[in-house]
Amino acid sequence: MEKTKWLDIKGNHDAFNIPSLDSVKNYYRKYSAVRRDGSFHYVHSTPFGNYSFICVDATVNPGPKRPYNFFGILDKKKMEELLLLAKESSQSNHTIWFGHFTTSTILSPSPGIRSIMSSAIAYLCGHLHTLGGLMPVLHTRHFQGTLELEVGDWKDNRRYRIFAFDHDLFSFADLIFGKWPVVLITNPKSLLYSCGKHEPLERLLHSTHIRVLAFSLSSITSVTVKIDGVHLGQAVHVSGPIFVLKWNPRNYNSGTHNIEVIVQDSAGRSKSVHHIFSFQENNHLSFDPLASFILRTDHYIMARVLFVLIVLSQLTILIIFRYRGYPELK
Repeated sequence: MEKTKWLDIKGNHDAFNIPSLDSVKNYYRKYSAVRRDGSFHYVHSTPFGNYSFICVDATVNPGPKRPYNFFGILDKKKMEELLLLAKESSQSNHTIWFGHFTTSTILSPSPGIRSIMSSAIAYLCGHLHTLGGLMPVLHTRHFQGTLELEVGDWKDNRRYRIFAFDHDLFSFADLIFGKWPVVLITNPKSLLYSCGKHEPLERLLHSTHIRVLAFSLSSITSVTVKIDGVHLGQAVHVSGPIFVLKWNPRNYNSGTHNIEVIVQDSAGRSKSVHHIFSFQENNHLSFDPLASFILRTDHYIMARVLFVLIVLSQLTILIIFRYRGYPELK
């Protein structure tokens, strides 16, 4: 734990019914790891480069009650601060943005929050979570290339996420706490979440090993790798959670392929994960259209349109009855 850096950010529940940031009800200032309000920039330095983490604080001050706390707001001053943070991170290998609200529930002035974070590999968020279980996966890619990856809630569903950079290629896994082993394939990375605009995807074709991260409460006993259903072998433990298996990526340089990794631990538990990968730039996979609609659409605009339509419908009914002829009494 001494190597752990905790970064947390306020959500709408942290700002629920908070009269001011200095209020004794502002428990975030007392109990959070960061213990400060507003957006910030943290740089994680390694021997092979820097990785930036930019926090987006879109909570409202004072904090309203429901339903008004559903939307986050970034005013002009906050947007200028975020723009400066984005410029600070320009020399990093990669930048991760994170915040509570999805971009679709943040009100921001032009050019908009999505434009400012367009140089980031991903925006990590919550807020909508799984929409009560209706949308267990809420992921999409914005037109600028940035991934928006919403994660389920910890409170009720114990959802969490791990991610890794493998030779600057971004991979992640959404998981449920208590289910072991935990497995993340970092090379080759998933085609669905690949983006040539932000990642050096050419490194995939020049890689020498398949790499897997595997964690468990018990020791890992085997890591089996298959591609397109063909058994490739057992990955070898290198250090920590890293397992590798030598391969020749040029055997798979055409079309799409499915990699499957099966991990077993000494307690008899096993986990199988798989994804599709490809080395051809013209191969693409599409995200769930409904998830993309939920995360890409500015819902505050839809709320305004809905409000206007409701008002107009009520006025229309009143006008119709006003100018209708009076009924004749017999």
